[in-house]
Amino acid sequence: VIDHIEIHLPEKYTRMMAGVMNSSLYGLFREIIGRLGLGQGTLKVEVMDWKIFPVLSPTSLSQETIHNIETLTQILWNRKILKITDEIHQSDHKDLDDCIFDILKLSKTEREAVYEAVIDMVEARLKKASSLE
Repeated sequence: VIDHIEIHLPEKYTRMMAGVMNSSLYGLFREIIGRLGLGQGTLKVEVMDWKIFPVLSPTSLSQETIHNIETLTQILWNRKILKITDEIHQSDHKDLDDCIFDILKLSKTEREAVYEAVIDMVEARLKKASSLE
């Protein structure tokens, strides 16, 4: 069964929001609120969980920023997506992340902490899963 959530925003922001939701920051949010215990390290985010995700308001962003996120998102869509631990080292993904991090004014140290936390949480989840098999 595939759950879905509806995000109500003008269609012109769909690609931009897809980019935001595919950033490493949102990967970290998924790791934090995702549900474990489904076997083989699977992580599930329920509709009710998505409702507590913080969301960038597209109307608070400049057209240039929206365009940059959309362009970077299109680049990601045109290639194979890797495991998150590999994905965050890809230059195009880092460019998308930097765009999101710039919006939030994260420092270099904070950006590195996001990457470290994502890697640590994913590896811990997968390690736990393999120990239970």
